[in-house]
Amino acid sequence: MRFAMKPAAGFTLLEVLVTLLILSIGLLGLAGLQITGLRSSQNSYYRLQATLLAQDLSERMRANKAGVSLGAYDAAPDGASAADCTSAVCSPEQMAAYDLAQWRADIAKQLTAGSGEICRGAPSCGTGPAFTVTIRWYEKRAGAQPREFTTSFQP
Repeated sequence: MRFAMKPAAGFTLLEVLVTLLILSIGLLGLAGLQITGLRSSQNSYYRLQATLLAQDLSERMRANKAGVSLGAYDAAPDGASAADCTSAVCSPEQMAAYDLAQWRADIAKQLTAGSGEICRGAPSCGTGPAFTVTIRWYEKRAGAQPREFTTSFQP
């Protein structure tokens, strides 16, 4: 008596399930790479904005050499109200106050919880012809440490 072999039933279904498992793990890895890339892109954007904001202040100071020589940029408090110098003629001190107010407003607008400070002297605050600009911000992810960009220049 010969028994006929039955073909294996359900074997292709098992192959399809294993293939789907491997494919889903690969897609999850790809999604993780995409998220990491987006996060790195956002961090690069913030660093670029901080660099551009520091350059903006240095150019404003180079344009107002009289305000720099008078010390108007040395100890300007945060949130100081300034006259609008876009349409009116201002003194060098008023222009310096306006520049700093605009600069700080730009930092607050472009960086998450951003702040900036400027002091005379490099590498630390004190005296001298050079200025040190420090810009701080927080990344958007929860629990992120504050980031900082510091540069020195001589107007």
